[in-house]
Amino acid sequence: MFHFNLDIAIKTAAINGSIEISRAPGTVTVTFLALVDELKATGLYELVKEQYNLLD
Repeated sequence: MFHFNLDIAIKTAAINGSIEISRAPGTVTVTFLALVDELKATGLYELVKEQYNLLD
């Protein structure tokens, strides 16, 4: 989805976010910082903007 490799995603999550493994089988939640340009490129920016009441 985003244009960086898995190694970068893991390092970014470890430094700026979290990796949580749920008790439910196959469920993992990863939080990390993402550039607005990447969010827009993937079509996720509008969802994030609405969720967090961001202003343009």
